Amino acid sequence: MLTVGIDDRTVRLAPIPQDVVAVDEMLGLRFLPEWEVHAAGIEPGFWIRPMEPRYSERRVLFETLSAAVIEQDERGRLWIDDDLLHRGLLVGFGAPHSRVEGALHLGSRASLLLVQESRHGWELTLRVTTPVVWIYARPNLSDGMPMVSGWLGRDAQVDLTRLGPAA
Repeated sequence: MLTVGIDDRTVRLAPIPQDVVAVDEMLGLRFLPEWEVHAAGIEPGFWIRPMEPRYSERRVLFETLSAAVIEQDERGRLWIDDDLLHRGLLVGFGAPHSRVEGALHLGSRASLLLVQESRHGWELTLRVTTPVVWIYARPNLSDGMPMVSGWLGRDAQVDLTRLGPAA
């Protein structure tokens, strides 16, 4: 089990899971508020603290078990540790283990569906993160992009009717 310490300021912003959050069969996350960590005299393997985005036009979305910080800019592009994840814009996100679109779950990987216009049409790219340890904000989906439904399941469908042909 990995102990995750939650800074007292962060505790006031979001509820802490009371039960161990399973990552897989071998690893669980136990979340403890800062005061409890200090009272028990333990050193958590991971600390969650209030986090400011690296640039004012971005916002912090979530942090992963690999300590990667995922941010989103005003255009809808995603950044991981200040590196652009993909030139495409976010059109879907979800939890792949449960196939739930539009949700992120602590202890689960995050699936991120990005779309980019190319000379030949629209290119969809799926990126999957390491398990999510803390969620600061819900991602925003990009307006004016193709609607994609069922992409985490077997019956994925892409609706390009809202868009003109790619240049």
